[in-house]
Amino acid sequence: MQIERAKAQQHTSFTTQTRLPVNHPGVLRAQLRPSTTTQHGGKTRACEALYAQNRIVSNVYRRKIRFKQPLGTPISSKAIKMAEFLELDWKAQMISRDIMRDWKNSEPKDKAISVQSLRNLIQSSDDRELKDNMQQDDKTLLKFLYARKFDINDTYELIRNYYWYRRKNPEIFRNFTIQSEDIRKSLENGLPGVLESRDRKGRCILIVNGINWDCSYSLLSIYRALLYTLEFLIQNIHNQANGFVVLVDWTEFSFRQSTNLKPSVLKTMIEGLQDCFPARFKGIHFIGQPWYVEAALTVIKPFLKDKTKERIYVHGNNLSTLHNYVHVDVLPAEMGGEQASYNPEVWLKQIMQSDKA
Repeated sequence: MQIERAKAQQHTSFTTQTRLPVNHPGVLRAQLRPSTTTQHGGKTRACEALYAQNRIVSNVYRRKIRFKQPLGTPISSKAIKMAEFLELDWKAQMISRDIMRDWKNSEPKDKAISVQSLRNLIQSSDDRELKDNMQQDDKTLLKFLYARKFDINDTYELIRNYYWYRRKNPEIFRNFTIQSEDIRKSLENGLPGVLESRDRKGRCILIVNGINWDCSYSLLSIYRALLYTLEFLIQNIHNQANGFVVLVDWTEFSFRQSTNLKPSVLKTMIEGLQDCFPARFKGIHFIGQPWYVEAALTVIKPFLKDKTKERIYVHGNNLSTLHNYVHVDVLPAEMGGEQASYNPEVWLKQIMQSDKA
């Protein structure tokens, strides 16, 4: 009886072979692989949970993380959780499962009902010009619904603001295409630019490098390029769900350049982006700003809502505080990141190809 019990324990124990080189991933896999030899000389099917741990530990090893445990020692739950964390591909242009789950939970079960309710509200409005001229297809209305988390009344107010802002500022939207000389010139200089990777919360990252502005075109042209870029980006439902982060680098921005920061244009920009555009800005980060830029920005503070003020972060020359919000693995080298220096031609090429399509 004792002999049979010993054999049974031997069959279910972890294999501890060490013939492979110590730096070989197979060594770690051997620690987790159950013995496959049975009394009848056949092979048994390993437990799915053990193989799941096998894959996790193997992937962790490839990241040069070694668990200093004796052979045959089960991997702790803490180590496995750390492995699962590292398993996430933060650099990929996709949203993690947890983020997608939270986003789906915030959506109504039937989006068609929300779209139709919003359309009915527009049609019942006393604003005849709005209901006769504003696009009301499902895709357009969904862009606004996402921006206001499917609150029908708030979405209707946003649509009204969006429409009348464009009627009130026709100079901003005249020749509003990538073929417009000022928009294209601004995008060629990376004003704004869009990083290839998202942050760890799945948010799209826009960057603005002030030193690239040679002032041969106005601040209004940069704003036009920004709006054109955002109009392009909000076609992606992931951007609507997770929002945007904006990084503004004022490093080496000269006093002469700062004289072109016209308060009237800054006020128009705030009005348009804060209340009249269907996008959610989750954070605006300023780095390397000199004193004269801070003085210019002080002018716009009275026009900012409290919620917007809470999402503006001024880091100065301390990039480490920026990295607390946006990790270095997605940032370009000039912002203290691990990626190559930002190349505006990549984004410009992408947006031009989409325009042709």
